[in-house]
Amino acid sequence: MASRKKTAQASEGDQTAYQKVVGIARLEDILLVSSSFSIDPEYYAASEKTHHIHVQQEFSTFEDQAATACEFSVTAKADEKDILLIKAKFVVSYSQLQGQAGPAVEAFVKQVGVFAAYPYFRSFVSQLSWMASAQLPIAPILRLSQPGATGAPRPSD
Repeated sequence: MASRKKTAQASEGDQTAYQKVVGIARLEDILLVSSSFSIDPEYYAASEKTHHIHVQQEFSTFEDQAATACEFSVTAKADEKDILLIKAKFVVSYSQLQGQAGPAVEAFVKQVGVFAAYPYFRSFVSQLSWMASAQLPIAPILRLSQPGATGAPRPSD
């Protein structure tokens, strides 16, 4: 019983620290820092292909700022062969975070940062699709894995 009470108190403390970060954090920048694109000529002839989107994140802090590097990728396969690859890495940085609780800052920057960068990635993929006449499906919206989840968001199906 005592451990449940401590967990509930810790959770309330985490939420308070997180809400404080929400109130003071300022978006500084969203930067495209790397990208790559490759398409196999087989892509155009393939009648059935599967597309997948993957998201990876890294977190870092410096002075009063924190950032997440969001690496997004789209792959397409036909008959188990990779026939398309698009990668883009965006760095999203926030400032005015000095003195805030580290776990709250990391949770905020990772969760909000990926949502800030994702529209840029969708636009990037759309532009490449147009330029390559690839007719890629529209990238899905980004959702949290489950309500209240603190892990990295994932594209919906």
